[in-house]
Amino acid sequence: MPPLAPPARWPGPEWRGLARSLAADLIGEVPAGSGSDQLAAATDDWLEAQAHALLEADGPALDLAAAPFIGAALQVHWTALAARLPARGPGPIGQQAQCPVCGSPPVASVLRIGGAEGGLRYLHCGLCASEWHVVRAKCSLCDNSRGVAYLSVEGPDGKPRRGVEAETCPECHGYLKLCRMDQDPEVDPWGDDLATLALDLLVDQEGYERAALNFLLLQGLPLQTPAV
Repeated sequence: MPPLAPPARWPGPEWRGLARSLAADLIGEVPAGSGSDQLAAATDDWLEAQAHALLEADGPALDLAAAPFIGAALQVHWTALAARLPARGPGPIGQQAQCPVCGSPPVASVLRIGGAEGGLRYLHCGLCASEWHVVRAKCSLCDNSRGVAYLSVEGPDGKPRRGVEAETCPECHGYLKLCRMDQDPEVDPWGDDLATLALDLLVDQEGYERAALNFLLLQGLPLQTPAV
């Protein structure tokens, strides 16, 4: 098991205070009904239940308006835990699309530039922000190496908009975005995933299922990852 996999490594009560603080800071800054006002006054039991629903991708039990705030607080907790792990890192895992630190799915993959890591692809965890290497010769979600295609929305310069492509696989029928630093050195897995929502809609029309974990992109998108 990954060393920080929930629910075995569940956060203490401090995460709930952080979630309430994030929501309270945004009251009056975001439209009513966005979840911030409800979450600021939520009970501990409700917050815990929502956190479990979010990490277990339990759509019927999940309050989508509150999910981004809860997810942000959980990300802070797990990222801090991951930063304190020994430098040698965790051991191998059973599935390459599973974070070796916390067991969560990735938010996207990143094609790096410069030095010994130039041209290598790393998957970026959607919960603890850890990154792990997966060779580019095969689908990032399964072991298939045939028919993998990259789709994108072209910008005015003819390059992928914001340096982001969707890696699609005919075997598992899933897709994960690839953030190319060679196209945009400052590309960000979380931010540019949000900024390329049009790409998600187009790829969905082609019959591929989103496999990423981004707590701000839950609305209208599948909560379950495709089987690999």
